[in-house]
Parts: sequence; structure tokens; C-alpha cells
Amino acid sequence: MTMLFENIANSDLFVFIIIIFLLVVSMMMVYLVYSQNKQLTEELMLRDKKNREAKDNKELDLRELTKELEQAPKEKNIELTNYEAEQEEKAIISYEELINANQNQSINYSDLDEVDNIVVKKVDLENTGPINVAEIKKLTEEAKEPISYEHEEEVLRNLKQLQSIIN
Repeated sequence: MTMLFENIANSDLFVFIIIIFLLVVSMMMVYLVYSQNKQLTEELMLRDKKNREAKDNKELDLRELTKELEQAPKEKNIELTNYEAEQEEKAIISYEELINANQNQSINYSDLDEVDNIVVKKVDLENTGPINVAEIKKLTEEAKEPISYEHEEEVLRNLKQLQSIIN
């Protein structure tokens, strides 16, 4: 019996049968992969089609909603409280009104104090008048000191010295 197995193992026919069997098995595997791929592709196509239909329905709903909003009455009667009505009357509507309102206001000071070399001015709210812009500009120009970089340069030199010491 051992001789029989040795003869079968050595024969060309046996090798040929094994090769054919492996080819058939590999073809079956390729077919299974192909069929699964085809099935998944069909499922994805169906999902995509359903998603497109749902998107179209949403767009239709949005179009209908915008039409309803356009047809709705534009203004509604709003009941204002006394405070809101007062604020509406005092509201500045245009740029010109803003400029005119600004020209009617002024800042007057009733008292001047100096605390730690800082001038503190008390505003007089009762007396108002036009603002004198030229006077304010003159005061601010007089208050400006010439720019001096000596202190900044000294700090920079000290930092450089500190860096050279550290390194």
C-alpha cells in the first residue's frame, strides 16, 4: 500500500489534478469577491438614490418655507413701553444727526484737582454748550512731550549685558 501512495505521489497525473483543483478553488474565490463587490455597489447606489431624494424633498420644503415668509406681513404693530418710546424719539438715525447732536454737547469742568502729578477734573453736567475743538487740540499739543529713547536704549544695553553674562 505504501508503494501505491508513492506511485500516486510521483505521477504527473496527481500533480496535474492538484493544479486543476487549486485553479478551480482560486476561481471560486475570485467569483465570491466579485459578487460581494457587486452587491455592495448596488447597496451604495440605492442609498445614494435615497439620499438624493431626501435632499430634493428638503429643498422643496425650504422653497415653500421661503415663499410663506415672503408672503407674511412685513411689519407688526409693536407695543412700546414709555421708556422704549422715549429712546426711539431720542435715537440718532443718520450720520448728520449724529454730527449735529455732537456739536450741541460740551464738556465743562467745575473743579480741578492734582493727585500725584495727575490732573483730575470734575465734570459740570448742568452747563452744556458747543465744544471748542480748537482749544482741545491746542491743549493736547501743549501736553505732548518730545519722544526720548534714551531710557529704552539704556534698558536695551542692560539686557545685552545680562545676556553676555548668562552666556
